[in-house]
Amino acid sequence: MSIFFQWLYAAYERQRQRQALLKLDDRMLSDIGVSRADVERESSKPFWKE
Repeated sequence: MSIFFQWLYAAYERQRQRQALLKLDDRMLSDIGVSRADVERESSKPFWKE
């Protein structure tokens, strides 16, 4: 697989995970040690940023 497609897949996966975090409620976030503010900050990043 080319470097571009590896990067594209990683960017897609980051965005998918950020969207999944937004769907968790505050109790679930607390269980994994993440605050709502952390999730908001992370999900506001563009898909290409790590």
